[in-house]
Order: sequence, then structure tokens, then C-alpha cells
Amino acid sequence: MVVQSGGAGRDATFNNAGGTAVTNSNLVNIGSIQFTAAPNAQAFAFILNNTFIVNGTGIFNNSTNTQTFEVTSGNAMVFQSGTAPA
Repeated sequence: MVVQSGGAGRDATFNNAGGTAVTNSNLVNIGSIQFTAAPNAQAFAFILNNTFIVNGTGIFNNSTNTQTFEVTSGNAMVFQSGTAPA
């Protein structure tokens, strides 16, 4: 479940509430993604059906669960400004 989100350059935090399937049909431009340790974030599955840009500090998995990102054919997951997946 996203507990905070926003537009370009904003952050998204995922915890242990809500559904675990995340799909994008439009361009996503986000600063960072964090999966919480307390409460321990569920295992989320992202299916990227359009360009997904991370332009801030990157992706941080503080959870004990593995997070997955599937980039569908013809789409891209892009890390800008020195960001990197963790």
C-alpha cells in the first residue's frame, strides 16, 4: 500500500497494508521508493507497462521480503541522477 506518494521527484513508501500488485499504465516519474522494516513491508510485485523513472535517491528495501519489478516488452525502468536500486 502506498502511504505517501506524489508526482515527479516525490517519494512512495510501501508497508504491510493493502494489495501487493502494482501496475502502471502511464509514465511514472518518482524520486524514491521505500519498503518499510517496521512494519515489515509485504512482498510487492510491480508490473511496468510504461516507462518508470526513478530520479531521486533510488529504491530501498528495508523489508525482509523480496520486491519484484517486471518490465514488459517495449518499456523501461530508468534510474537518473545517480540513483540506483538497493
